[in-house]
Amino acid sequence: MTVEVGAPGRGIGRLVQRLFQPRRGIGLRLLAIVVLFSSGVTLIMTTIEFYLDYRRGVSAIDARLEEIGAGYSGALAEGLWNVDTRQIQAELDGIMRLPTITFARVIESAGTTNPLIVLAGRQSNADVKTRDFPITYQVGGAQRQIGTLTVEASLKDV
Repeated sequence: MTVEVGAPGRGIGRLVQRLFQPRRGIGLRLLAIVVLFSSGVTLIMTTIEFYLDYRRGVSAIDARLEEIGAGYSGALAEGLWNVDTRQIQAELDGIMRLPTITFARVIESAGTTNPLIVLAGRQSNADVKTRDFPITYQVGGAQRQIGTLTVEASLKDV
């Protein structure tokens, strides 16, 4: 019998064959089964825990984005209606101070030849969650969309 040193998979296969040979004692086989089973359970449980932690992190980011859309839309609508870029920039800077937020932008709605655009942060394409919120203002008793707030949150730390 020749044994090839360095052949992939042969060493482990041979070890398993030797452990489960009938002439070996039950103690060694039982130890091998317990170690393999506990390693498999540990791997599965760790994978589940990582997945649940990731889902919790993404849910927290979703909740933060919804809070931004609800909490900042009034002040942004007022600033956009009055074409007050300083107020809009101050609001966007406030949004940028929140954890995981990497980019915020307000764009005046279509219908103007030169729409107002106010930015804060840097837009990224990698591992981000982006949400757009309509900015509405009440004109003559009717809600009218006057712009859009775009917010990006990084998934890097999740």
